[in-house]
This record gives sequence, structure tokens and C-alpha cells, in this order.
Amino acid sequence: MAQKRYIDFMTNESRLANEEMQRYHSRKEVADLCKMISVKALPEDIREYIRKNISFLMNYAPHLTMQIYLATIVASNEQYRVESALKELLDNEELPAKAFSVINGYLSILKEREETPPDMSFASDEKILELLNSLSPENLSSLMICIQTRIQTGTKPDYFVGLLNPFMESETTDPVYKVGLLQQFTALALSSPCTLPFRVRIENKVYPVVCDGSLDLSTDIFLRMIEYYGKSLNLPEPTETTLETFASLYRVVHYNEKNVLNTEMDIKSFVQCFVEGYNRSMSPFGGSSSPSNIPPEYRSAKGYREALSFMRVVFHP
Repeated sequence: MAQKRYIDFMTNESRLANEEMQRYHSRKEVADLCKMISVKALPEDIREYIRKNISFLMNYAPHLTMQIYLATIVASNEQYRVESALKELLDNEELPAKAFSVINGYLSILKEREETPPDMSFASDEKILELLNSLSPENLSSLMICIQTRIQTGTKPDYFVGLLNPFMESETTDPVYKVGLLQQFTALALSSPCTLPFRVRIENKVYPVVCDGSLDLSTDIFLRMIEYYGKSLNLPEPTETTLETFASLYRVVHYNEKNVLNTEMDIKSFVQCFVEGYNRSMSPFGGSSSPSNIPPEYRSAKGYREALSFMRVVFHP
């Protein structure tokens, strides 16, 4: 089935792209490309950067580069020119030899999907629930591709709120997966907003979260303040990256709150609590970030208490 091959192909590409980002994120060209995404650079500017640095990017991070390149085409609402855009890359004289097979792989799978009569069984409710019942970091991408495909063919986003809420409300489901799924819907909602609330149970509390498209993680002030303070502490890169992931997960649970820990003490105590927990978790393995002496008043601040509670249940550094 062409659709099944398509979803398997895109899931594998997403996995390879994540591996490349982890492996080469410290290299300037890859770091600059990822930064352009985080600051929401114009799609045409991102594509121009890829073309100018194609030799390095497609040699070291071809799958990541391709995922970003295609995302810029979608962001420009130019899906109709995907094939021609890929062929333009093939014509670039600086394209390294190893990248030809990657680009041709995309051309092949996209052509096969286009020429094969649609069969939505791969994205049926049954398939979505099957993926949900065995949810893991590996198949989360597959689940979201199924949902995005259904939305593109006319299913309303609110339909999936109802379909997924038993999972979100379950007392036995690991909260890590609930929040990870919520994070995916936060990104999806920027183009396909919901009007009904997810009911996300974390321990004995249920968080009603309406992914209405109002939260953009790339520009959210809370996350920018966390990032700024984290950088001021000169944390090692792994700690800084994990801190930003932790804060992002906390933010999506509080999606509909306009002001999240917006005082200086709450921001600083939130970060200090995370660093303390990260140090403690890494010490048995001989690694830790820069130690910090937390002022006593920080330990009673809301930010510290919130980070400590969230870390215990949802996030395990």
C-alpha cells in the first residue's frame, strides 16, 4: 500500500533527522539552520541558506536538511512545486554524491503516493488507536502523520480531541506521553486549531487544554525568559537543551494561561530547581552541569515548587 510505505518512509526520515540534529547541532551550519527555524525566518530565506550551504548540510545532515526544506515549501503553501523544488536541488553542482539517493528517495515516494488511488485505511480510527495504545517516541511521528493526513482530507481537528481524550484522561497512561502528544498538537494547532479541550490528567489533577492556535512555542515569552536566564548561567549545552525541553513541556500543559511564572524570582527558581534535579540525576553517571547554590527564598517560590512537582511526575532528566 503506497500510503503505508509513505508513512513508514516519513517516520524513518524524521528519526534520521533527529539523530542528525543531535549529532551535528554544535556545527555552525546546522546550528544556524536550526536557529532560522526557531526565530521563524522567512521560508525563502531558509531555502536560500540551504542552497548556499548545500555541500556541508547535505553531506552531514541530509535528512534534517530535507525535512526543513520541505517544511518551508509547505509553509509557503507551495506544495504543488515540491517535485520541481527537489529537482532543483539535484541540479545544484555542489550537491555531494551521497545526497542524491536521499533526494531521489523523496521523489520516488511522493510520486508513488500521487499516482496511487487514495486508501485511508492507514490513517483510520482503528490505526490511530492502535498506535496510541502502544505509544512510544518512535511511533509518535507515525501517529501525527495519520492525524495530519486525516485533517488534510477534511476531518476536523476537534474530532481527534474526542478520539484521544480517553487516553489523555487515563489514570494508567504515563503523563510523559500525554504531554508529548499535547506538544505535537500545539504545533499542529498553528494551522489547524481546536475548539474543544483535551482533558489531560496528571496525577490527581485534570488540565483542560484547548489547542486553539494561540500558543507559539517559538515566540512564547515564558520560554524566551527561561532560555535567557539559562544562558546567563553558562550551563553546559546538554543541560541547557534539556532545560528548554522541560520548560516547553511545562508550558503546553498551561497552554491557555497568558502569564506563566512571569516574575523574576519564579523564572530563576524554576531554572535553578531544574538544574539541581538534573545534577542529581546525572551524578551517578559521572556527569553534571554547573553546580548552583540556590538562595533559600527560591525554594519557597512558586517557580521552584512548580518545577519540582512537574519534574517528579512528567519529566525525568
